Amino acid sequence: MISVREVTSWDWSNHTYFLNDSQNKLLGYQVDGEKPVTFTTPMDFDKRGRKFEVIKADTEKNTRIIQGSKGSVYYITNVNGVERCTCTGFKYHGKCKHIKEAV
Repeated sequence: MISVREVTSWDWSNHTYFLNDSQNKLLGYQVDGEKPVTFTTPMDFDKRGRKFEVIKADTEKNTRIIQGSKGSVYYITNVNGVERCTCTGFKYHGKCKHIKEAV
C-alpha cells in the first residue's frame, strides 16, 4: 500500500489517498483532520491531470493483510504508532476485532 498526497492546485483542499502498489486502485482516502475513509472493495484510480507526492511506501512491517471471518480481506496499517484497519467497523467505531487478532 502506498500513501500519496494530492498537490494539484485547486480551489478546495487536497486529500491523502491510500493506493495499491500499482497505484491504480484506491483503497481509501483521508481529508485533513478527519478519520480515514476506507473501502471494502478497491476502486479504480486515475492520476491523469493531477499531481501527487508519495508520503511513504508502507513496508511489510507497517501493513498486514488479514482475512475476515466472512472471507473479506482487510489491511491493517501502522501509521505513526497508530493501527488502522480498512474494515467498516474501524471506519465507524475507530476500533475492530481484526487489529486485536493481528497482534
